[in-house]
Amino acid sequence: GNIDAELNDTGRMQAGEQAQKLKNRSFDAIIASPLKRSMETAQIIAKELGIEEIIPMEELKERDAGSWSGNTIESLWEQFPEEPKGLCPSFHYATPEGGESLSSLNIRLEKACAVLRERYKGKKVLVVSHRGTMLGLKGIAENLAFKAVAAVPVNNGDSMEISLKPVLKRIPDVLDCWFESGSMPYAQQ
Repeated sequence: GNIDAELNDTGRMQAGEQAQKLKNRSFDAIIASPLKRSMETAQIIAKELGIEEIIPMEELKERDAGSWSGNTIESLWEQFPEEPKGLCPSFHYATPEGGESLSSLNIRLEKACAVLRERYKGKKVLVVSHRGTMLGLKGIAENLAFKAVAAVPVNNGDSMEISLKPVLKRIPDVLDCWFESGSMPYAQQ
């Protein structure tokens, strides 16, 4: 969840493994969730890649788990026994008491995608974040339904490639005008 904990030894090992996998790739920027564990992961990877600056981005924080924070995944499955056991708790459709709804998370991540598209157009960006956040970004980028996103296999320390395509936007100053010649019979002389 959104608890601001530091990386544990397992997390540091996973970050080191990802750094080794990524060391022959080049990135124009590293952007990370400002939570301590993401920033530390980003620092481990940035050191291996020779990138000095890590840009924190608030929108990339993990979903606020509210009353679920600090509980085990097993206790969540006790509350929702009908759910598949592989479902990421941070991408669960239910809203924990005092927590962030899945809809609110997706709205926040849509804003993150818009910022990334605008500021880093044509760039290769490494985003260091959290499992639920990455699933949400993938769902937005690929226009996936909830069940398709929930089925994406991703574990702590995993990486995934996500391509943000340009989005067509309506320009309010442009008048849409459609004419069909057959619908204007009285305009002829």
